[in-house]
Parts: sequence; C-alpha cells; structure tokens
Amino acid sequence: ASPRKSAGSNVLLADLLSSAENGGMTDMTIVSKEGEAVRASSFVLGARSPILQKALYPEGGGRPRNLRLPDYSTYVVSSLISYCCSNEIEPCATYNEASSRELASLAACAWDFQTEGLDSLVCEAASSIIESYPTLACAMFDEACTRDDDVAPRLRKLTLESIRRHPEASLIKRNAFLNLELGVSYLAPRALELIL
Repeated sequence: ASPRKSAGSNVLLADLLSSAENGGMTDMTIVSKEGEAVRASSFVLGARSPILQKALYPEGGGRPRNLRLPDYSTYVVSSLISYCCSNEIEPCATYNEASSRELASLAACAWDFQTEGLDSLVCEAASSIIESYPTLACAMFDEACTRDDDVAPRLRKLTLESIRRHPEASLIKRNAFLNLELGVSYLAPRALELIL
C-alpha cells in the first residue's frame, strides 16, 4: 500500500474507533447478567467477532436492538465492548478473588465469541496479576474450570502452570496485609482434581 493510502486508512480507522468509543455510533445495547444495559455499535462488534456477526446480522434481516448475555457480568460485557472498539480491556480496580474470577470469565467470553486478541489481553493481565499475587491463580483456575474443558484453554494452562510451579506461593496465604485467603479455599473439588 502506498504511504498516502495507508495514512488515509489510519485516519478512517481512528475516526471510526473514536466515534464507537464515544457512543456516537451506538445502535444497540448488550444486557449483562445484572440487568445493566451497555451501549454498543453492532457494526464494530460484528466486525470483531464472527459469533457476534451472526447474532447481530442474521440471514434474512431483523437485526436485534438488544442482546442479552446472561452469563456475563457488566465488567465482562464492558470489557468485550472496549476490546472491540480499542483493543483494550477494562482494568481491574482491585486485585482480589472477585476480580480474578471476573478476568477468568472474560477469558471464557473471549472463547465464546472467538476473539483471540481479547484472549491474549486477558492472559497478559492474568500473568501480571499472578506474578504479584500468586494465590489468585487458584481463583482464576477455579473459575475457568466451572464450564466444560474446552473453555479458556490458554488461561487454564497459564494458571495451572503457575500453581504447579509455585504451589507454596499459590496455595498458601502470601500476604496478611492484603488479607488474601488460602488459595485452596478458592478451589472447587473439580479444580483440585485437575491440579493433582
């Protein structure tokens, strides 16, 4: 591509993304499991996910104005939309069991909607969190194991390797100041089985 075409494409892309991020081109809402409606652009979502494209642009027309995602929290829905618009995810406000489980749920969302780039961002964030708070690998692994074995394989592998590599750091309270519970308390019997 010529430099002129490339520059023009970059400006067009920047304008489209800016409009999508600022809500200027939102034409639908996604409703989370909490019942919160998050505005989105069906065009941007469909362009980023083949699954969303099929749901939002069905053969024969009749595009939906609302899409319910009862398996996903508002954080996950917002992060999916943020990824589709900007290649970024919503940062975790705090690092604890709940936010670690949300991150694992976001990995499942990436799997469900076939957004490989989102999966990569989730794994990068998870790796960074686990490096500082190894106990949280247990919560992420447990959450990733709540569905069938094929969901979120990269996150499962990452967290399981961390747990096996540093069991004493992962499974035992690491920092009393942070008030982290024992890692084992995060794990359901099925997750424990997979670790052992």
